Amino acid sequence: MKYFEDLKALAEISIHFPQKKIKRKNVILLRNDPAIRFEVLSISGKPFLYFTANSQHTTVYYPDRNTIFKGASSPQNIARILGTNIELNNIITFLSGNFNTPPQFQKIELYESKDFYLIKFFLKNNKTRSVFVDKENYFPSQINYYNLDENDMITIQYSDYKKINNYSLPFKINIKRPKKKQEIIIKYKKLLLNQGVPSASFTIPFLRGVKILPLEGHS
Repeated sequence: MKYFEDLKALAEISIHFPQKKIKRKNVILLRNDPAIRFEVLSISGKPFLYFTANSQHTTVYYPDRNTIFKGASSPQNIARILGTNIELNNIITFLSGNFNTPPQFQKIELYESKDFYLIKFFLKNNKTRSVFVDKENYFPSQINYYNLDENDMITIQYSDYKKINNYSLPFKINIKRPKKKQEIIIKYKKLLLNQGVPSASFTIPFLRGVKILPLEGHS
């Protein structure tokens, strides 16, 4: 992560639920401080939803209603937009094609197969985090870890790596929650990496007379 500073991208994001599928183009800005901003685009290319989050606040703005929802930076509030409880630091890590070494692990085991290495971190309460590393290029190809709910596993799959500014980034990311039968597929279309995203980029532009409401309780 020390080689990753920020990212600005146009991406196609598909969210699969058991009963429906949502597919949208998004503008994504993120910085490794951490801070993130999504603009969900309509067919005409105009944002109909803005979402920002940093270490303190989560904000959602609907321009057509001129309404802002503000709340704490919590996995629960982030889930109101992304549909799954993921901590902000983990979102930055996933979207940059990386993985965090879990703190306070008890031991590590390394396994080898024909195509990949498996690094397994053993945590407290019998939890594990597994990282699959491609033997040909040493890039992470899949991460399995348990979410805040210890029975809810999240699987992240990385593919289509491309090298930009000496950093290898996966242009396709799959995030799966088998228990919830949910899947998020992110495909980067255009991308700038480590170009210096300013702090002002994470401030949402809103119209005069905007209504501000608490995000907690909003669905």
